[in-house]
Amino acid sequence: MAPQRCIVTAATSGYVGVQRRLLESLAAWGWKGGVLAWTGGLPSGSPEHAEEPYAFKLFALREAAARGWDTALWLDSGCVAGSRVEPVFDRIEARGQLLVRAGERLGNWASDACLRAFGWDRGRAMEAPLLHGSFVGLSLRRPSSRAWLEGMFEALDRGLFRGPYFSDRAPSEVRAGRPGQPSGFVSKDPRCWGHRHDEAVGACLALRLGLPLTPRPLLPELTLP
Repeated sequence: MAPQRCIVTAATSGYVGVQRRLLESLAAWGWKGGVLAWTGGLPSGSPEHAEEPYAFKLFALREAAARGWDTALWLDSGCVAGSRVEPVFDRIEARGQLLVRAGERLGNWASDACLRAFGWDRGRAMEAPLLHGSFVGLSLRRPSSRAWLEGMFEALDRGLFRGPYFSDRAPSEVRAGRPGQPSGFVSKDPRCWGHRHDEAVGACLALRLGLPLTPRPLLPELTLP
């Protein structure tokens, strides 16, 4: 039997409209797999975004596993399918998971607490890639994917998703790229510009587990606005 595949996504408030665009783009390219979408709310049990930023992604993926899907692809509501997404699922199932590089450095976007929890120093983290949280593919029956998802929940329980997006030491030109994001203490190190929550924790965990972070160009089927 072919693996049962599911797109997973969630949107609240101003993101509901862009989620609709995502779902319409998938339909336009003939997506026949499952869609597990939360619209105007978050998955059951998920903390509010303001309390534990981006934790809702973990609860959505866990719900996909609980419902028996074999392979799940989390997509941020701002994603758009530019062609058929079945090849993305082929790659997830061939590798066990698909975790994508963000094109930025982990050392710029991980709090002191996050790095300390994983035994990293800032210098080493400056040489490591950050995870791109907009696309997360998991083959939910594979031990490697289960270990990553379980590890993310353990990190959430340890408080590693908490904290402001920007460090109060972040350069003004960096803050200008995401106006309105909260700012506060993240690190005394000026190389740290903030904490990217799921992306920082997910990168640290993937590297600990020996899971590769795929270069972004290998996902030509998906685009962000």
